[in-house]
Order: sequence, then C-alpha cells, then structure tokens
Amino acid sequence: MRALVIDGSSRQNSSVTRNMTRQFREQFARVYPDGQLEERDLIKTQVPHLSADTIEGFFAPSPSLQAKRATVLSDQLIAEFMAADLICFGVPMYNFNVPSALKAYMDQIVRVGRTFTKVADGELQGLCAGKRALVCVSMGGVFAGSEMDLVQPWFKAIADFLNLDGIEFICVEGTSRGNFSRQQAMDLTSDQIHHFLTAATAERLSV
Repeated sequence: MRALVIDGSSRQNSSVTRNMTRQFREQFARVYPDGQLEERDLIKTQVPHLSADTIEGFFAPSPSLQAKRATVLSDQLIAEFMAADLICFGVPMYNFNVPSALKAYMDQIVRVGRTFTKVADGELQGLCAGKRALVCVSMGGVFAGSEMDLVQPWFKAIADFLNLDGIEFICVEGTSRGNFSRQQAMDLTSDQIHHFLTAATAERLSV
C-alpha cells in the first residue's frame, strides 16, 4: 500500500489539520508496516498558480521550451499522486473554501492526458481509479454540510471527475470557539482515521 499526505495549512504546530495528517501517518505505519508514504507540504514547497506558460505546456501540441519547463513541477506532483493508493489531505477552511495553496496544487494535477482524458468531443474520463481519498477538514465555525461549506462539494466534484474509487471527510468544527477541546477532537479523529485505513484493507482483500 502506498499513501500520499498533502498538508495545506499555513499554520505549523497549532494546526488542527496537521495534527490529523500526523495521526494518519502514524496509523498508516501501524496498519501497513510495509507500506510506503510520501509527503507534500504545500507551505514548505510552494506550488505556483497556473501561468500562461503552464497552460501552454498542458494543452499545446508543440509547446515552447519555456512552457515545457513550466510543467516540470506538475509532472512531479502527478507522479506522486498517481503512485499512491491512499491520499490524505489536510485542509483548513479559509473563507469557506480550501486554501489557495491547495487550489494551486489541484490545478497542477488535474491535467488532460495525465489524470483525465478526452474520450469523445465534450466527453471526459478520469484516469485515477484504484485510489481513495481522505480529506481532513478543520473549520473555525460550524459549517459542515451547509451552503457555506464549499470544501466538501469541491472535493467531491474533483474526486468524481478524476474517477477516484471513493472519498471520505473528517470534519472538526468550531475550532475558534471558547469551548473547543483539541484533545477530544483528536480522540474522535483518531478513531475515524483508523476506520478509513482498515476499511481500505478490507476492500483490497475483497477484490
């Protein structure tokens, strides 16, 4: 089993989502002692937003040398993503949506001919079957499932478009409230992460 952990929080030690992705790494090592895990910290290694050169490199039949150079990081990110069976995202909600660093990352990997393909005029097909995603979300308020929660619908749309086998969410809400208990929240997320990993094992054995 191969896993990829993607951290999108601008915070470090005080980040709730980084605590959740840490739990994922620790539990992955216990559930899959022979597994392989890669990490991509979008704050330590910043991913640029799309530029004209990047778009040319993605779509032009004969891109310029400058455009080819602009897609080198995209190639690396896609190689990491496609090699993983399980992908864990750490996603703090910023202004009701994902951090811009994570949006930039997704724009680099949702790429024609690599993670999706054209099968007919106007018809597209994802190339990422066999993967499952876990999205660890933190919210300062209580927004999960409401019209102000743009994180989950966005991820669901991406997962469906890329043809992932499944996507699950763990939402920690109310982190900015005075009665928020980090320890209590982390106890709950630990159980949920464990369930995600063991369910992935059961599914693989049943195939």
